[in-house]
Amino acid sequence: MRAPVDTIAAPPFLTHLKWVNVATLRMDKQLGNAVLVEFWDCCRANSMRTLPYIKAWHERYRAEGLCVVGIHSPGFDATRTRDEVRTAVGRLGIEYPVLVDPELEM
Repeated sequence: MRAPVDTIAAPPFLTHLKWVNVATLRMDKQLGNAVLVEFWDCCRANSMRTLPYIKAWHERYRAEGLCVVGIHSPGFDATRTRDEVRTAVGRLGIEYPVLVDPELEM
């Protein structure tokens, strides 16, 4: 049996993880807004293929309440630190909040 949609809540973001493009973000403060959470890696081809769509949705729908959140889940040691992710986020022109999850806890 499927649970009623109005009782399904997204889990909170882990408080010990670091953010890029925002000081911190809490999922419970997003109530009433649509939240798109994308798990991505700046070194993976599939993440780079979807990036233009995610960025376009952020630009097009943020004024209407869409909150895009990227969770950087690295597959390689080269992109596990916040500084490396911050550099990639700047290079790729990502303006929405990105959570750095080096140990894949989320």
